[in-house]
Amino acid sequence: MTEADTPKRARASCVVRLERVQAPYAWVLLGIAVLYLTSMRSIWGAAIALACVLAPAFGPRPRARGAPALSRQTCWVAVSFMALGALAQLRPLTPLAWDEFVWVSKAQIEARGGFGALTAAALEPGHEVFPAGYPLLWSLLPGWLSPSPQLLPLTLAFGVGKWLCFGAFGLTLAASGLWQPHPRRRWTALACGALGLAFAAPLFLVHARLVYADAPVGLLAAALALSLLAREQEGSRIPFFVPAALAIVLCGFKDEGTGHVVAVTCAAWMFGPRGLRGPALSALGASLATFATWRVALAQRGLSNADHSLGYFTPSAAFPLARTFIAEALDPLSWGLLWPLTAAAAALLLVVPHFGSPDPANLQRRQARFLAAAWCLQVGVLLGALLVGPERVRLFAWNGTLLNRLLVQVTPTAALVLVSFVNLYRLQHEAAGQNASPSSPSSSPTSR
Repeated sequence: MTEADTPKRARASCVVRLERVQAPYAWVLLGIAVLYLTSMRSIWGAAIALACVLAPAFGPRPRARGAPALSRQTCWVAVSFMALGALAQLRPLTPLAWDEFVWVSKAQIEARGGFGALTAAALEPGHEVFPAGYPLLWSLLPGWLSPSPQLLPLTLAFGVGKWLCFGAFGLTLAASGLWQPHPRRRWTALACGALGLAFAAPLFLVHARLVYADAPVGLLAAALALSLLAREQEGSRIPFFVPAALAIVLCGFKDEGTGHVVAVTCAAWMFGPRGLRGPALSALGASLATFATWRVALAQRGLSNADHSLGYFTPSAAFPLARTFIAEALDPLSWGLLWPLTAAAAALLLVVPHFGSPDPANLQRRQARFLAAAWCLQVGVLLGALLVGPERVRLFAWNGTLLNRLLVQVTPTAALVLVSFVNLYRLQHEAAGQNASPSSPSSSPTSR
C-alpha cells in the first residue's frame, strides 16, 4: 500500500464508523418511544402508535435517486453536532432558571419512585404535578437515566437527553444528502456560515445550556424532516421506523411537538416526492395516537391541560401577536440576522419559479422547497395555536416570555432552509457560468 492510499483508507474508515452508528442510534430512539408509550399504561393507544411505526415496513421503499449520502466532510459535520451537544453540558449542575426547577422536580419523582412513578402521580387527581396535564417524556428520560439523583445529577441526565437530540440532528443531516461537499471552499464556507448563523444565535446558545425542552424539540423536528429526506438517498442506513419514532418522542416532550409533526408531514405531502407520503403519514399517525392517548388518560381521571386547551378563535389578537413576534425576531442581540435571512430565503424558494433549477423534478430543488414549506408551516402552526388557545397563554406571549422560546423551536429547521438555499444558489451560479462561458474560437488564417 502506498502512502497516497493511507488518507483514502482513513476517509473510508471514518464513513464506515458513522454508518455503523446510525442504525443503533435509531434503535435507541425507538426504545425511548416504546418506553414512553408503555409508561402511559394504555394498551390501545400504544398498539395504534406502534402500528404506525411499523407501517412503512409493509409499503414500497421510495425510489433512491441520489448518490451515497456519506462522505468524509459529511461525517465531520455530523460529529460536530454530537460534540456541540456534549459542550452544551459545560454548566453548573444546579438548576439555573424557574422552569429548570419544574423539570428537575418532576424527574426526581421518576428517579426515586421507579418506572411509571411520575406518570402515576400526574394522573392522580389528588397529586399535583405542576404544570398539570403536560407531556412527561422530557422529565421521564432523565429519571430513567438516573436511578439515584446522587449517582448521576439530574441536570447531567437532562444533558444526556439533549445530547441524544443533537446526535439525531447530526446523523439525519448526514443521511439526508442535504450537506453536499464541494471542491470550492467558498461554497462549503457559505454552508457552514448558514449553520453557524442559526446555532450560534445568542438565544439558541442560552437554551442549549438550559434544561428547557425547546431546543431538543426543535432539533428533533428538523431531524424528522431530514429523516424523510433520507428515504430518497441511496445507501442510507436510516431504518424505516425513524420518522414515526421521532414523532412519538416529539409528542412526548411537549405539546408543541405534535404541531411540528403536523407541519413537517403536511410539507412532505405538498412539496415532497410521492415516496415520502407513506413515511410522513405513519409519522403523523404515530404522533396523533400518542397525543390522543395522553389526553384521553387525563380526561378519564377528570384532569386537563388548561394551558394547551383549545378555546375560541380570537382574530383581534392576530395583529398584536404578529407585531410582538416580528419585534422579537428582529432583535439583533438575541438572534442576529437569522430571521430576516431565513424569511427571505424561504420566500425565494417558494415564490420564485425555477429558482436554482428550471427542472421542477430536480431533487435538490424539491428538498429546498420542502424544508422552506416545513419552516413556514411550523411558524404558522405555533402562532395559530396561540390564536385559538387560552387568553393567559397570549398574555405570556405579549409579555415577551413565550415567543422567543417558540423561535428556538424553529431555529434548526431555519438552518436547514439556509443550507438548502446555498445549495440551490450554487447550482444556479454554476449553470449561469456554464451558459456564459464562450465556446472555443475557431482558428482562421490571418490575412497578410
